[in-house]
Amino acid sequence: MVMDLSLDQIKTIKSKIDHGYRDMDIAQTIEYFRKFFVETCPIPSDQLKDVTIGDFGCGYGWLALAFALHTDAQIIAMDIDEGRVNAARELADYFGVSDKIEFRTGSLMELPFKELEVDVGYTIEALEHIGADERAFSELTRVCNRYLVATTPNKWFPLIAHDTRLPFCHWLPMPLRDIYAKLCGQMEKQHGNYFWSELDLKRGLAGFERAPSFMQFPDAASYLGQYPTYLPYNGGEVRQIGRLKRIYMTWASRVLGRHVSYALPNLSGIWQRRQSER
Repeated sequence: MVMDLSLDQIKTIKSKIDHGYRDMDIAQTIEYFRKFFVETCPIPSDQLKDVTIGDFGCGYGWLALAFALHTDAQIIAMDIDEGRVNAARELADYFGVSDKIEFRTGSLMELPFKELEVDVGYTIEALEHIGADERAFSELTRVCNRYLVATTPNKWFPLIAHDTRLPFCHWLPMPLRDIYAKLCGQMEKQHGNYFWSELDLKRGLAGFERAPSFMQFPDAASYLGQYPTYLPYNGGEVRQIGRLKRIYMTWASRVLGRHVSYALPNLSGIWQRRQSER
């Protein structure tokens, strides 16, 4: 259920949010994270009482808030940007869940967590912002005891909804990416993010294996059934999946099975620590 939340109620907090995110509907944003991540948590939401959730690269704390508002889990949320962490802390106070969320400031390359401190870790659209620094992978495997849920654009997909959104642009060396973006009038969207492949994740997340799923959902139908939905990106918008994309995703799921991640725009999925590594 979407919370009834007036924007005027949290005007002071919203003034601390970056312009690109300030117009998002906060209630709808939290609902998005509930549907896409809380409800798909590899540990059922009604069994999270003594479970610790880690949110690495938490931004303004949307995922942490969704877990705190809808489950009994304890959450540790971390971001490198202290201003965002402080705004997230104020949001947690506003919603009355500050006792369920511990906020920390730190980097994905040096997580401020003890070994195996969290049962389920999340890194949502964060790995593309760290450059080619693979230390993040070893850090994630160090602190996640059972599961890691990761989402990041798929380097091998010819067109991804990130940066310039220009076909094949992310396959080019950075100087050529800048030239391509400039020629197409998209230079303001060229942020120079670094994208990973499925093989990069498999190599980096040593000791973990991808759980059978379609992204983080049980199957393609479950994922597609969430649309139309409110997407809390680019200022927030209600997004539908077009007919051709639905056909492609359904086809890819049937043909590739558990290897479908290679063919999707995003490497979203659940990674489980191998029994031999526990």
